[in-house]
Amino acid sequence: MFNGAGVSGLAGDTQARLEELGYIATQDPADAPTPYPVTTIYYNAPKDRVEADYLANSFFKKLDGVEVVRLEPDTADIDPSTQVAIFLGNDYATLKAS
Repeated sequence: MFNGAGVSGLAGDTQARLEELGYIATQDPADAPTPYPVTTIYYNAPKDRVEADYLANSFFKKLDGVEVVRLEPDTADIDPSTQVAIFLGNDYATLKAS
């Protein structure tokens, strides 16, 4: 879980909510290397796209335009065994603030 919105605690709080739903985090929440205007869910293998799409359409269903994108090999800061990496964007921060 990466915070691309610059809102303190956003990634940690969101990761805790997902863990309550049964998801297992493989990394501690961290700040994204750059700002993200739109929440983006990266998936690793083609079989992981199903879970990424599910998260986009369920957990993040109140957001318009969540991006689901294939994770490029050797992406910095992401464990290569990660199935899904979530980069929270300004859209999610705005939703949480309202």
